[in-house]
Amino acid sequence: MSYHCPICNAGYTYKKTLKTHMKYDCGKEPRFKCPYCNKRDKYIRILEWPNVRTQAAVSSYICSKCNAGFRRMWDLIRHKCGQIPRYACPYCHKKDNSSSNVYRHIRRWHPKLPVGVNKMF
Repeated sequence: MSYHCPICNAGYTYKKTLKTHMKYDCGKEPRFKCPYCNKRDKYIRILEWPNVRTQAAVSSYICSKCNAGFRRMWDLIRHKCGQIPRYACPYCHKKDNSSSNVYRHIRRWHPKLPVGVNKMF
């Protein structure tokens, strides 16, 4: 790391990143507030979509049949509306047509549990 913050000693590879850190992060209160609770953070993160209406409000692309919201047009295009999901998370209600999406979900939301997918049919 070539550049270090003089206040907190955080290291950065690029000078521009250090300047951004000093301008927005170092010693400052978190700037962003969660729209669903009172948690504040220095970074914008969307962890979960509480329901379809909220998702639609945040998403740019909405399925006209089921109101599912997506951030990218490509996700809406490959969205299989009305198709019954073939794979399910064994630990919660998550279902999907892609086993890789369910594996990724398990690794992210259930990190201490064994990774396995239930095939529904």
